[in-house]
Amino acid sequence: MLRNNIAIITSYNDMLSAHQPYESYPNIIRKALHSVNAVGQVAGGVPAMCDGSPRVRTEWSSRC
Repeated sequence: MLRNNIAIITSYNDMLSAHQPYESYPNIIRKALHSVNAVGQVAGGVPAMCDGSPRVRTEWSSRC
């Protein structure tokens, strides 16, 4: 059986969130994909703002 494979790019990081606002989203996405005979895979992600990653200030020089 062939299935569509949907790539998911995410900044979702509920693991460290005390209030877990997106706790039910993975199951909602999974059910929606299965209803159309598809599967999903996380293909990439970026750090969420609340995951403790340092915020870096980048300053661009006008001299090139």
